[in-house]
Parts: sequence; structure tokens; C-alpha cells
Amino acid sequence: MKKMNCNIANDLIPLYIDDVLSADSKEMLEDHVSCCRKCQQTIKKMQQDIPMMEDRDFNPFKKLRKKILIRTSVIVLVMLLLYGAFLFCDLTVLPVFYYGPTLRNDLSVIETEEGLFLRREELAARGDVVILDQNCNGEIKLYIGENIFGRFRMGWTDRLTYTQIAPSEPAFGEEPFSKVSYCDKDGNVRDVLWEKEEK
Repeated sequence: MKKMNCNIANDLIPLYIDDVLSADSKEMLEDHVSCCRKCQQTIKKMQQDIPMMEDRDFNPFKKLRKKILIRTSVIVLVMLLLYGAFLFCDLTVLPVFYYGPTLRNDLSVIETEEGLFLRREELAARGDVVILDQNCNGEIKLYIGENIFGRFRMGWTDRLTYTQIAPSEPAFGEEPFSKVSYCDKDGNVRDVLWEKEEK
């Protein structure tokens, strides 16, 4: 059998450590290593380095997965914040900020057989009727409110609306309605819209 030199042994040592050499090549290398101190040290050094490489967590998609998770979390958080802001703007009803003589002229209360109706036209037709207090000594306190989005709409609403604010007959135990007042959101009366005429 031909003797192996260290150069050939160095080429075969990694294959030997990975246990992929043929039986003949393995036998030749083991014969050489048994006589060569330098190749013995090379094998020892390579075997010590291998566990370090195996212990290292090598996952090329780990960083990518982490980036995708962070970005997805940020997108979901932003979407939830936007949805929360939308709900807040849609559900928060504030008194109209343009209350004055013009709005007052556009508001009136009409008494019919079916009850009391708030007649709103032009600017007053925008927004919603918010009833703060009903039947407190026969008085109805209300204001015209808009959600935050309503403050920015351009007037593409009905020019005339009627909103029922009280039935014709009050509930059992309640006093009949005698006054309708326009208030701020805290219930402070700004104007009296209607008072029942004494008979």
C-alpha cells in the first residue's frame, strides 16, 4: 500500500471527521495519522471546533421572521389606533359652535296632536338633536350636536327637518311639557325655544 503524505491527509481529514470517506481511504488515513503527530493534532483541533459550529443557532430566516412580526405588529397597532380615532370622531357629539341669531331663526318648536316637534331648516338642519333632560319640571333641554366629522361637511344635508322631541301625552307620573330650552352641553340654558301658552 502506498504511503500517504500530510498534504493528502489534510484534504481527507474533514471528510474523515464528517464520516463520509470510503473504507479504503479511511483505513489509509488512519494508518498515516497513527504515525504522524502533526495530522493527529489537526484532527483533534478540527474535532474541537465542530461542536462550537453545531451549537451555534444557524437559522437564516430567523431575522426575516422577526422583521415580519415587528412590521405586522406595527401595522395592526396603527390600524387599531386609526379605527379608535375614527370611532371617537364619529361617536363624540359636540354642540354646534355656530349657535347664534341665524341658527336661532332656523329653529322652532311645533305642537301637534302627535307631540312636540323641533323644526329645523338651513344651517340648523345639520347635526343631530341631543336631548339632555326631559320633563325636569316640564322642561325639555336640548342642543343641536355634530360629531367631529359633521363639523367639516359642506351642507349637503336636508334643508328642512322635523324631529319629534316629545310625545303628545307624557308618561304616567310625568308633568306635561311646558317649555323647550336650547342649552350648552352642560345643560345651561342659552335660549327658550318654546313655552306653552297659558289657557
